[in-house]
Amino acid sequence: MKWVTSSYGISVFLSLLIVVPFFILEWITTVGFTRSGFPLALFISMWVIAGIFIGVLLSAFKDVRTGALQTKVIWFALKGAILLWFGLTWVHLILDQMPCFLGATGC
Repeated sequence: MKWVTSSYGISVFLSLLIVVPFFILEWITTVGFTRSGFPLALFISMWVIAGIFIGVLLSAFKDVRTGALQTKVIWFALKGAILLWFGLTWVHLILDQMPCFLGATGC
């Protein structure tokens, strides 16, 4: 039970909650994935990117809350760069796949 309340468990659960609406949207618009099959790689990559983003974000919040920001400036800046990279990757992936989520042909 401790694992579920850890930052890993929270990251996994929240990233799953973020990905599920896109799964449902594509399932509805592609009539149960009969048109183009199930895009397993897409949903796994969405889940991993969201999980890493949330995990790093929770770690950064913990550093700010404990006051360790003054002693770990380099690590905090690295976390900021990782958050920016994975955030932009997530936005690009969603924008690229949005026509597929909405039922466009050729996906």
